[in-house]
Amino acid sequence: MMKLFSRILICSVWLLLIGVGVFAMQKYSMTPALPGIAPQQWPASPSLKMIEGKPALVMFAHPKCPCTRASLSELSRIVSNRQDRVMAIVVFMNYATEQNSWDHTNLWDQAVSIPGVQVVSDEQGELSHRFGAVCSGETYFFDSKGNLAFHGGITSSRGHEGDNSGHDAIVSLIQGYATETPTHPVFGCSLKCLHSHQEETL
Repeated sequence: MMKLFSRILICSVWLLLIGVGVFAMQKYSMTPALPGIAPQQWPASPSLKMIEGKPALVMFAHPKCPCTRASLSELSRIVSNRQDRVMAIVVFMNYATEQNSWDHTNLWDQAVSIPGVQVVSDEQGELSHRFGAVCSGETYFFDSKGNLAFHGGITSSRGHEGDNSGHDAIVSLIQGYATETPTHPVFGCSLKCLHSHQEETL
């Protein structure tokens, strides 16, 4: 009888722990990051310039953030068959020393494989500072005059692809329409935290 009770107790605790784990993962997946403060105009930078008369779509990414794979997939969907209508850029963080570059990961390769997308390395966070980017997957859309029209994320949740208002808003803007949703939650890792962690391993 005691053995049966013990087995039931162990199974109950085991199921409870699984439930808690699933709940925690689900909560984490649906919890957005806190984005930075975006400039209302394209920030002047010697390393990144707009093409005159063409809107620009810029995504900031950490090369080792697992959530960013979904953001890049959504970016691919957005620019597919629209490469001639928007200047699309993915900016990868690179705080490494001269002897230890770490931004060229499989995420970099994924970004490079998207037709029409320019991929650049953000040496020491110069560009992220100018744009106010603090999260991996943080995305900006500037119209052809350099005015900010969208700032936020383009995934439905952390690390998950699928229809979402961020994706739809940018597609509308590329097509020349206004959007009623100029922002959408960013589901990505903090660039600052990942930067600090990476510095410890250099």
